[in-house]
Amino acid sequence: MTDLAALLRDHFNTIVGDIGDYLINLPGNRYGALPREERDKRVGAGVLTLIQDVAENKKPPGAFSAFFAERTPTRVRQGFDIDDIQQTLDACEFTLKRLFHAHIPSLEERLAAVERTFELCEGARAAAFTSAVKTHRDMLHEQIAVVQSLSTPILPLYQGILVLPLIGSVDTARAEQLLERMLAGIAAHRAAAVIIDVTGVPSIDSDVATHLVRAAQAARLLGAQSIIAGIGADVARTMAALGVDFTGVTTSRNLEAALQLALARLDLAILPRATTRGGSTRP
Repeated sequence: MTDLAALLRDHFNTIVGDIGDYLINLPGNRYGALPREERDKRVGAGVLTLIQDVAENKKPPGAFSAFFAERTPTRVRQGFDIDDIQQTLDACEFTLKRLFHAHIPSLEERLAAVERTFELCEGARAAAFTSAVKTHRDMLHEQIAVVQSLSTPILPLYQGILVLPLIGSVDTARAEQLLERMLAGIAAHRAAAVIIDVTGVPSIDSDVATHLVRAAQAARLLGAQSIIAGIGADVARTMAALGVDFTGVTTSRNLEAALQLALARLDLAILPRATTRGGSTRP
């Protein structure tokens, strides 16, 4: 009876080379585009775990499945597609089937060898797919977090004054993020005033207004005055018609007016530089 693990060990270099050649001939496969030395190193590491599972008579998930589960996240983040990874297993199955046909005379043993190794490949394929899906989900969440951090920046405008410029629509999730970032910013910068600039918000309905009032009230609990900038006459009339209670909330028509209010809270003001007739700054 053929020692399958011994057969695979004896033809290790041939298996690795044939898998590499298979990948080279696949249009667009990233493994095929790798330098031969690097590709053989990666393929060889996987083949060794396959041989390990065969030698130990392991069922999936074994070392071969674990190899793909562990390597797939890195490959996905490097730009490899799930098809690139799955095609390496297609190449493995094709290569092993051809090897068994050439070196196992018994049809029964040959079929058993194919079934055994293909079972391991299927286990690895499932592990790679699951790992790739999870990695793509993680990457999506990371990208969303980056976009959210950029969409709700908190900027120190002057010592003790922060500004949160809002652009785009404000839903419940973004409002929660706004509140969280604002409170963290107030604590980190020991701010006395925070300006929430809603000039870039296309529409302010009762829900948006409620979120803004809630943020202002939360800031007040930390000892900071909130000023909502960008509330013009039309918006004010709409808020009044909707019955939104802005009691205790300072509003201003634009960012410039809000800055003046914030400076006044700190007993500061922006004044023109006084100069002498000769143009030098007056002491």
